[in-house]
Amino acid sequence: MAASELCVRSSRDLWTILLGRSALREPAQIEAELDRNWERLLQGLSFYKPPSTSAADKLKADKDTPQALKDFGLRISKLLGLDEQQSVQILQCYLQEDYRGTRNTLKAVLQDERQSQALLLKIADYYYEERLCVLRCVLHLLTYFQDERHPYRAEYSNCVSKLEKDLVSNYRRQFESVSKSEAPTWETHGNLMTERQVSHWFVQCLKEQALLLEILFLYYAYFEMPPNDLSTFTRLFKEQGFGQRQTNRHLVDKSMDALVERIGYFSSLILVEGMDIDFLHKCALEDRTEQHQFYDQQEDICKMLLTFGDISHHGPVLLAWVLLRHTLRPEEVSSVIRRLGHTTLQLGVFQYLTNMLQALGNTGNNCTASTARMCIYGLLSFVITSFEEETLGSQQHLINAACEVLAAPSLAELFWESNPNMGLGVILDSTVGLFPYKTGPLLQLLTALLSDKSTAKKVYTFLDKMSFYTEAYKHKPNDVISREDGTLWRRQTPKLLYPLGVGQTNLQMPQGCFGQVCEGKQLSVGEQGFLVRWEYSYSSWTLFTCEIEMLLHVVSTADVLAHCERVKPILDLVHKIISTDWTVSDCLLPLTSRIYMLLQRLTSFINPPVNVITSCVNCLIALAARQPGKVWSSLHHTGFLPFASTPLTNMAQTISAEGMKAGNYGNLLVLIEQPRGEYSVTIAFLRLVTTLVKGQLGSTQSRGLIPCVLLVLKEMLPAYHKWRYNTYGVRERIGCLILELVHAILNLSQEGDAPSLQSLSIYSLANTEAGQAVVNIMGVGVDTINMVLTAQPSSGGSEGPGQVLIQTVKLAFSVTNNVIRLKPQSDTASPLEQALTQHGGHGNNLIAVLAKYIYHKHDPALPRLAIQLLKRLAMEFSLGEWSCLSVVLELLDSKQQGKYWCPPLLHRAALAFLHALWQDRRDSALSGVLNVSSVYIILKTLQRSMLSNIADVVCVSVLVSAPALLPPLSLMMESVLHAEQQLTDRTKAKLLSALILALQIQGLNGQSITQLPQLLLCVCEMVQDEALTLIDRTRHTIQRGDVQEDSMETDSPHIQKDQQDSVCVLALHLSKELCRADEDGEQWLQVVRKLPVLPSVLSALELSLRSKQNLYFTEAALHLLLTLARTPQGAAAVAGAGVIQSICLPLLSVYEGPANGATQAFMRKSQDAPSWMGVYRLSLSLMESLLKTLRYNFINEALDFVGVHQERILQCLNAVRTVQSLACLDEADHTVGFLLQLSNFCKEWHFHLPQLLRDVQVNLCYLCQTCTYLLHSKKMLHHYLQAKNGEGLPPGPHPQHAVQPASKEQEEAESKALQAVQCSLLKILSKTLATLQHFTPDCCQILLDQSMDLAEYRTLFVLSFTTPAFDSDVAPSFGTLMATINVALSMLGEVVGRSRWWSLRTLKSLLMFSMENCFYVLISQAVRCLKDPSVLPRDKQRLKQELSSELSTLLSTLFRFFRRGSPSSPASGLLLSVQTKPPTPGSKATPEGQEPFIQLVQAFVRHVQR
Repeated sequence: MAASELCVRSSRDLWTILLGRSALREPAQIEAELDRNWERLLQGLSFYKPPSTSAADKLKADKDTPQALKDFGLRISKLLGLDEQQSVQILQCYLQEDYRGTRNTLKAVLQDERQSQALLLKIADYYYEERLCVLRCVLHLLTYFQDERHPYRAEYSNCVSKLEKDLVSNYRRQFESVSKSEAPTWETHGNLMTERQVSHWFVQCLKEQALLLEILFLYYAYFEMPPNDLSTFTRLFKEQGFGQRQTNRHLVDKSMDALVERIGYFSSLILVEGMDIDFLHKCALEDRTEQHQFYDQQEDICKMLLTFGDISHHGPVLLAWVLLRHTLRPEEVSSVIRRLGHTTLQLGVFQYLTNMLQALGNTGNNCTASTARMCIYGLLSFVITSFEEETLGSQQHLINAACEVLAAPSLAELFWESNPNMGLGVILDSTVGLFPYKTGPLLQLLTALLSDKSTAKKVYTFLDKMSFYTEAYKHKPNDVISREDGTLWRRQTPKLLYPLGVGQTNLQMPQGCFGQVCEGKQLSVGEQGFLVRWEYSYSSWTLFTCEIEMLLHVVSTADVLAHCERVKPILDLVHKIISTDWTVSDCLLPLTSRIYMLLQRLTSFINPPVNVITSCVNCLIALAARQPGKVWSSLHHTGFLPFASTPLTNMAQTISAEGMKAGNYGNLLVLIEQPRGEYSVTIAFLRLVTTLVKGQLGSTQSRGLIPCVLLVLKEMLPAYHKWRYNTYGVRERIGCLILELVHAILNLSQEGDAPSLQSLSIYSLANTEAGQAVVNIMGVGVDTINMVLTAQPSSGGSEGPGQVLIQTVKLAFSVTNNVIRLKPQSDTASPLEQALTQHGGHGNNLIAVLAKYIYHKHDPALPRLAIQLLKRLAMEFSLGEWSCLSVVLELLDSKQQGKYWCPPLLHRAALAFLHALWQDRRDSALSGVLNVSSVYIILKTLQRSMLSNIADVVCVSVLVSAPALLPPLSLMMESVLHAEQQLTDRTKAKLLSALILALQIQGLNGQSITQLPQLLLCVCEMVQDEALTLIDRTRHTIQRGDVQEDSMETDSPHIQKDQQDSVCVLALHLSKELCRADEDGEQWLQVVRKLPVLPSVLSALELSLRSKQNLYFTEAALHLLLTLARTPQGAAAVAGAGVIQSICLPLLSVYEGPANGATQAFMRKSQDAPSWMGVYRLSLSLMESLLKTLRYNFINEALDFVGVHQERILQCLNAVRTVQSLACLDEADHTVGFLLQLSNFCKEWHFHLPQLLRDVQVNLCYLCQTCTYLLHSKKMLHHYLQAKNGEGLPPGPHPQHAVQPASKEQEEAESKALQAVQCSLLKILSKTLATLQHFTPDCCQILLDQSMDLAEYRTLFVLSFTTPAFDSDVAPSFGTLMATINVALSMLGEVVGRSRWWSLRTLKSLLMFSMENCFYVLISQAVRCLKDPSVLPRDKQRLKQELSSELSTLLSTLFRFFRRGSPSSPASGLLLSVQTKPPTPGSKATPEGQEPFIQLVQAFVRHVQR
């Protein structure tokens, strides 16, 4: 068989691709698939040909197809009446997609008659599904080709343009052909065509008819129907009886009624849509009816429609035609039109429309249902506008139809924007005229008009400002007067409208109100009298409160049912409005607060009104979604919920239900709902308890829910499937709600002491019948699910019994997995575990049933959850691996992977299962794995998202051989780069970690990484993508808040949006490592030229800083920028990308409060923990590094930064005096480091920010004084650390256990903490002095240059030699500098053998550096003072004497120290600025004891002694 003659892809495959459930998700891939298959879509069902001699001959001549498949293909052809070649193609597709055996088993099946017959029937089912999938593809295209929100709208639109020309004619012919097809018989199709198979064929025939008509209806919703087509369709549907005159109608049974009705619905809708009522309405409004396409072409259709009227499907068609004739030919209102109108009403057209829209909304394509509502909305609006309401029959039927129409999302908003005197507004006005005599009609309509927050506010305001009050009278009361004709009344006295007690909420109609007697308005059936509409303004919400209060008063009387009818619409409206717009709930508090008492009273008498109770509980659900604690505190006093009469002390007592009472709900379930088979209260009860559980109540309140949960687990879950049910689908719905409740409980955070909700649920499911019930749900099996889905009349919609069943089974898997994961460890298996792992006889193996869920294709999560459970069972129990291994291994087959039907997450789950077997050393299973193919082949054929579990192994292997793994790691990273974000986050994170680890272990440089260019480009592309994703996510979080839904996934915790090990953060860290390896920066420059990675990172950084979100990302981004800033090329790129704009102003939000802008206090906590103040410190370092590297090219940006953050900088310099935590000292260290670099540009600083420069100089002097004082007085520093800083010194052991060894440990810990603070203070001091050196004149210049301008430099230290104090009132002086030198010299002598935090050499160098700079500042400031004419001679002389004495003593001490040996070089390695010049080439080495700064001091002493 030539490959070109066969379709490459199955129709179901194509449908899966269009739904976005395959690996092909790029728009270009979707477009390519549509280009290859659009002709098949145009052909529709005619794509499948009948058998022919030529096709049989071609099949026989085909040498590529095995003879066994040819022979079996001929059998398929006979059974299905299908082309022989296409039959073989169907067989091949089935074997690739649905066959569950191996090649060997297939041979056995084909040779065995009985097994081959079963295979034939399965292939027939597959073929039927293929035919439907062709039509579903077209329906999907028509649904979304004009939806701007759909990602493939453009591709769909192009395809629809190709189909548009011939689609209608082709599909109409196919509908005629299918509807007139003769049923197959065993004579024509073989002995397998039994009565059952004929019935199956006919169901397929009805499905195809309905789907073809649905496509045509959607088509005509977008494209105009020519008059000839309307005539053709009218004749066609008339002949077919709108689905009821099928050629094979003798085959119709009750199970097919829904399909037959569906055919009638779409037949009717197509004709109504074809009349284009919306355009007719527009023409009538604009008085140009002659432009309507049916203005001159009505006769042929009219003749056919005159014969209509015998079936309900004719109603909408006749109604639309009457409207069309009445509008286009108003002068011809003949008896014919009146007769057609009368016939329309006799057919119950409005009841029909209600039922039709409900049916389409419950089981079908949401777009189809919405389109149908739009169509009927136009029809109803024009009908109500054109005809008097009284002539349209029952108002309630009209309102029911209108409410069903308004269920479309956009129509409620459209209604409020429309003319209130036209269309449905006429009905609204009519219902207002009867309010509150009849509350139901108005409230029913307004409830339907609630769709979003804007419409909710409109409804609330509408009811809050009512102008008329209508009530019924049997005769005129004595307190009113009226006109002679009796049409106008006037009230003579005020009147309370409700007979309630004094002080209760009520409405009072004032004296003098006028009332209009409504003529022609009929009272309810059985009543006599008349209606009066009073001109009285009031709030309906107050009236509703009175109505509920009245029901509370009459609850035990005979009037209760009548009042319930009035209150139920009120409760339904309250439920809808609170669910839609929570902001109005406070206004409704008087009403909602009475619901609890109403619930208590209604559930306590013998025959309770179940529908009103359900409405009450629904209101509480809406309230509990926002205020769970408040609802619970009010609800548990009502007696409605189950409760415990004795305290719950242990699990045994709890599980025995000792002291438990079922409450009013439990009694209602047993006495009312179960005998009737209706369970509206039970459904509401389960949703209420689930909402309360998800509300994260406190531990005491959660324990109060234990009786409710116990009732569910003990009485409902094991037995709900045995209850009586009147409505199909309710049983499945209750099962799903029960499991949703349990799922929510198992997803709670760890609770307090047992018994808790979670521990109770785990124990019950593991050890009681509840667990077996869950196992039974999982044991439904994939075949049963497929049968339920197949039986649905809809065209693959998102709702229905099949979807509920799938959700229930998914929940059962998740619950079981969580129970096994969370239950306490035990040596013996629980009953749940035994039920899961036992091997049944007669092939009834549960493990095999669970494993076969991989064949489910409707919801990818279901097979994934099944394999996750198998993985856990494989890890924890000795299950029979071979019972499920074969189906799991099938997922690793490269040929299967090429079919795209298996989602990547399912592949990953399968690998996780194999990984569990590997960890547990299951030898037989491992041998099976190895027999599939070699490891290399598996790696080669894996989908991108399947690398996650391989990455687990790779991360461990990196420790063994990092260099060898760099090439494969790089290739793996490239393979996952463009994969789906949600599928590969964990995989990317593991690979990134492995790469970082490999680089760090080996310490590799740029030359040794051959993959550096590709790897750097790949990682930077990932950083760019992740940054853009982060921007979108953060904006979404800011706008709407981040609401996470419960996930059924149990295999791993959720990937957090901002974590240390998230993809974005790890990618940034890897980029940093690669930039370090790229020493010359050439590779980085090439990447920057190709990718806008820096702008993306900076944009995300700016948004994160402004919103104070994404802490880990922010830190990682700053680390990367800091690494780049250390090279000229990198620093230029960072600055050029706009780093100052992204950081400078947004950084304010890091330390300023959001409410009032107050600056964040300097916290006494560790500087190691990730924090936003750590981000601030990193930003300071980044500014410092950029300024050091770029110098004058960055000075303006640096000055902008210091200007914006000047307040924080000055506060930080002052804070060291009061807070000595490591975090505070670290910030001071970073701040002074930045100021040190900035001090190199004093002139520029003074020009732009003179006052700030002065403030910084003053604060630095005070900081020098503070550090000197704290370093000098160790006891005082120790006292401050203990008294002020909670974490400054580590806590000692507990007093009760404080024995002697612990005391030594405590002393050692305190000593270490003290040394750490001293080291920080010393670093700050050294940088402070180095900075001050730039603010004072150069020593050589001021000593030698007599004409130096002293005004350029300010006096930094006052002329005093007092000891530095801890008081800010004492100004820094020359005594401060002398004390600093003495402290440094003292510490230099004590440091040997005592430094534990830094190396000895480092600490010595730092002390020498501090001492050198202090001498420099001291001498410079002293000479400036001596040369300053404003200083008194007396003070100058005193200065000389003090300095001569002090410095001479210091020099003597220094000489003694240097003779013992000391480092001669300053600690320039610890600082970013080297303050001393290198020695001149050729100069002699400095003699020992003759350091340059000592020579300078000696020269200065000689100078002052002259």
